[in-house]
Amino acid sequence: MEIFGQVKFPGSYPSTSNLKAVLDIAGGFDDPLYRKSIRDDEIMILRKDENQFYGLEFQTSYEKSDQFELIPEDKIFVYEDYKYNNNFIITISGEVQKKGSFPLRSEMTVKQAINLAEGLTPLGNPEA
Repeated sequence: MEIFGQVKFPGSYPSTSNLKAVLDIAGGFDDPLYRKSIRDDEIMILRKDENQFYGLEFQTSYEKSDQFELIPEDKIFVYEDYKYNNNFIITISGEVQKKGSFPLRSEMTVKQAINLAEGLTPLGNPEA
């Protein structure tokens, strides 16, 4: 079986019958800081099915994962909590006074980003 997404060690694992066992091996659920980045209430499992083109889809939580029985070739998806990992940066280079990385703020404009970089150099063109 394979596990994808927001775990410390995504990849292929030997077959086991219990979802919780695979999640614990893949890591992150026992780390209090890392756990904040996981949407542990929405774990998705895809399973092959000869009667359907896309197969079967199951959803469970980490809390109930010990009750979910896996079969070989199941695919497990663990999603990231976007509200926790939302520190974005921008990198400003070119004809600015202070090149570097800066925090991206909501609804930031290009002009505001240039101001963070202390403005344009004499060679900078505000119309470019």
